[in-house]
Amino acid sequence: YRFQNTQVITSTHSTHISSANKINSINILCKENQETVVCHPSKGLSTDECRKIERYLDATRSTLLFAKGVVLVEGDAELILIPVIFKKIFGLSLDEIGVSLVNVNSTVFDHISNLFHNERIKRKCSIITDHDQSLADLGPEKEGETEQIKKFRNSQKKGQERKDKLDTYCQDNPWVEAFYAKHTFEIDFVLNDNVNTVIRTLNNIYKQEKAITESERLLNSGDDVKVGLETLRLADKVVGKGWFALILADEIDFNTNTNIPKYILDAIVFASKHIGYHHFEKIAKYRIHHCCGEEKCLEFSVLTKDLDSSNKNLNHLSGIALDYLSYDDALFPLIDAYQGEKQC
Repeated sequence: YRFQNTQVITSTHSTHISSANKINSINILCKENQETVVCHPSKGLSTDECRKIERYLDATRSTLLFAKGVVLVEGDAELILIPVIFKKIFGLSLDEIGVSLVNVNSTVFDHISNLFHNERIKRKCSIITDHDQSLADLGPEKEGETEQIKKFRNSQKKGQERKDKLDTYCQDNPWVEAFYAKHTFEIDFVLNDNVNTVIRTLNNIYKQEKAITESERLLNSGDDVKVGLETLRLADKVVGKGWFALILADEIDFNTNTNIPKYILDAIVFASKHIGYHHFEKIAKYRIHHCCGEEKCLEFSVLTKDLDSSNKNLNHLSGIALDYLSYDDALFPLIDAYQGEKQC
């Protein structure tokens, strides 16, 4: 069809349509304080900047245009494992809390996150990346250092430069914030009391018992340097980070007591400040059902159902949940993190 002198308006949630259009031809309708707000993703951006963003937004990454919150990551491992960890621990998927997890190259973090701004899309955007600080104490630089120490030192330098750049970029934009693994995603994961989860992957990585025994010895050593480097070796040199993440994902279950690193939890919290009391009630029911059984979960459901609206808040929910869950249950750090950002 050819429509001369005709403006065509398409209303859609299709990422295929959005990825095939120019940023400056897209407007986004958002809810804000019970009102509808029109956001213009290209406002204030140069033609060159818009072109860079458009080049990167395919049908998968275009989900960030429609999400209520966005988390940008820089690798397949994070893209695979973060949704699995969150779902297994809290019982809700990132989709269910309105968060889109998008894998982009770290070199374009600032280009993509430029979309989130007071003048453009008013949605929270978290950036997750590695600080790449060395596990080993490097001390002052000196002659005759081993290649491994030189590699550690170089990675640490680049990690600090990346952090300084991102922190400067984010400091004047309330919609974007960066969150860092102190070392790398794999190292920070295993050092967050997840050694046993990594050990369970060994039978799917090795066939020789000798290799399994040696790797398990290092992982059980109690030495953070040995544990971290062995995990990184498995991910980086034995099977590859993406495949290691897939193997690890199969070992994550509610009953395996997998822990979510704080920087990842904080990033998800920042990107999902829009969620409300009913999300936490669902998470509490999920935790109580798995920890205490169906009967206790039904009992908890009756108590929360009978609450009047003035008592439907996180403080009251925590108080009731403490009668069923231990004080160190994963529910409470989650609630504390959200209360640090806002009251639900």
